[in-house]
Amino acid sequence: MTYQSMILSITPNSERAKVYATEKREATEQDRHLEQDISLIYPYEIEFYLQDKNVSLVDIRESYEEPPFPIATQEIPLSALFDRLDELKTTHIIVVCQSGKRSLHAAGKLKAHFGPAKRVSHLAGGIISYLSTNKAE
Repeated sequence: MTYQSMILSITPNSERAKVYATEKREATEQDRHLEQDISLIYPYEIEFYLQDKNVSLVDIRESYEEPPFPIATQEIPLSALFDRLDELKTTHIIVVCQSGKRSLHAAGKLKAHFGPAKRVSHLAGGIISYLSTNKAE
């Protein structure tokens, strides 16, 4: 507002940068380990899985996100998912979101929680991929 400017000299905090790099590398390695235990379901396979009554397709999008996913067997928003774990009764849980990013993250957390007791998968590419695959057919 006063047309004044200042030149600041900024130097990186090399110690903090090393700690951050280490934390980030460890987090990435943990993510890769979790991802190895999570099955990837492709859009063209989903109807096959849904024929099994021991499989549930859980839409983790928030309630304000549209449109509803018509083939979801359960709708539990990600913000409430870990408060509602008792509702996940099937032995195979397929997690879905709009693009697949949140569902992969949620699937990792669910797998860490349930361990080998449940199979946890996520829909590759999410609802966007599913809808575009079905329009192409």
